[in-house]
Amino acid sequence: TMTTLEDDFLDDLDDLEGSDDEPTTSTETSTETPTVTTTTSTTPTDTTKPSTTHTVKHNLLKTQKFLSHISSIESVLKSAPNVPLSSSLLIPTTNYLPLIIEDTSSHHTNLINAYKPRFPGLEEVVFSPVSYASVASIIGVNLPPGTTLTERVQGRKEELEKWVKGANMMTLSVSSSMSQGRDLNEEEEGVANESIDAIKTLKEHQDLLMSYLSSLMSTLCPNMAALCGTEISAKIISLAGGLPQLTRIPACNLMVFGAPKTSYSSGTGNVKAHKNGLVKECDIVEGAPEYLRPRVMKVLCNKISLASRCDLNGGQSGGVTGSKFRAELMDKIAKWDSPDKSQLKKALPKPQMESTKKRGGRKVRAAKARFEEGEIHKLKNKRAFSLKNGEYGDDAMGMDLGMLGEQRGGAGVSVSLKGKKKQKLSMSKMAIK
Repeated sequence: TMTTLEDDFLDDLDDLEGSDDEPTTSTETSTETPTVTTTTSTTPTDTTKPSTTHTVKHNLLKTQKFLSHISSIESVLKSAPNVPLSSSLLIPTTNYLPLIIEDTSSHHTNLINAYKPRFPGLEEVVFSPVSYASVASIIGVNLPPGTTLTERVQGRKEELEKWVKGANMMTLSVSSSMSQGRDLNEEEEGVANESIDAIKTLKEHQDLLMSYLSSLMSTLCPNMAALCGTEISAKIISLAGGLPQLTRIPACNLMVFGAPKTSYSSGTGNVKAHKNGLVKECDIVEGAPEYLRPRVMKVLCNKISLASRCDLNGGQSGGVTGSKFRAELMDKIAKWDSPDKSQLKKALPKPQMESTKKRGGRKVRAAKARFEEGEIHKLKNKRAFSLKNGEYGDDAMGMDLGMLGEQRGGAGVSVSLKGKKKQKLSMSKMAIK
């Protein structure tokens, strides 16, 4: 048995040595494969696309359909004022507005990544994409030779104050003095200039579309425009499919118009998020306190439904009804937000100093006689002078019977009550126990 155990042990050692020899071949093969992968991984670095850029989702500035729509809007606005505006461009205009916002955000991200070496921390002071692009263009992508960032900011202070207000301007000056940054390379400079031009151009197109909407809404539905603004009115009408279709929709459904769809984990499918629609973007709702916004949205939806019906039926021109609804809603918000009035403390009434006269009679006299003090109590409370009657201490403490104790002759004492009744008390009952 000993030999067999030794043989088994030696066989196990041989197996282990054989397993150690096998990975050597695998490592040799594995060392050859990374060489192939390294050659392929070097290919993406040859692309000309900067690593700091993010893809623009819609890229409207390079879309021919969007550019043709902008040119048609310009031609409509430049037409004679007597020519009625066409409403056929309403729905495409409202569809392009959110796309412009998304593209502006993408260009803003590219600009921050490219311009950060020149001015670190600028995005923490200037938040708006248009303001950031304007400040970057005023300061410059690359500074003149021999000029520091602080000197550049101080020299362009008047121009910068148009985009940076109040205390943010002081923060901008302090940030420029703390970090001077460096000049941008050719790649970063190209991305920064392209992003600045794209943001400014998209802002101009957005203002053009909004001016078209405002002019069109003031003509088609002046009451809705006066109530909730031209942009919100245009979006609501486009989602409803037109003004006649909007008047048939209940006011409670307007609250979820334009709300993003949210998928719940319970498996019920896509459900529109409650109270997240276009009405929440109205300036009336945004200006109200947070705890009053659901209540304001409900009232605003009711007023929008009424204003749309007034516009469809050709009510008062100039948006008089919509302005009236807006003023009423603003008054309600101010009233709801005001603190509750404290309860008034009323003064007590003036007391009557003179006793009022009460009517007398047989019943009143009987009631007085019922609670009147009897003769027995009167005799008990009387004291006779110069007579020795018991102990002084009993007399002083009221433990005797007063004048009743003087008449002890028989079995009791006869007392007359006002000459009408006689009461006979035995001495045993009058004794103090």
